[in-house]
Amino acid sequence: MYGGDKATALREGTQVPVNDPMMLVSAMAHATEHLGFGITCSTTYEHPYTFTRRMPTLDHLTKGRMAWNIVTSYLES
Repeated sequence: MYGGDKATALREGTQVPVNDPMMLVSAMAHATEHLGFGITCSTTYEHPYTFTRRMPTLDHLTKGRMAWNIVTSYLES
């Protein structure tokens, strides 16, 4: 963890809160017309089957305004 313990992460707002942004995208897309949405998802922690179902659903709900920032993870935390 950054700084060696969770106190620094909480104080600095690093990796906190760790909410799933995919839950908010459809609501934000409904409230906007010209805003695109890019979600960062790690290939290390996402199960391929469920992720592959969620992304096209969000792409459909946002009318094609969805993007995926593909990352891998290297930290144990």
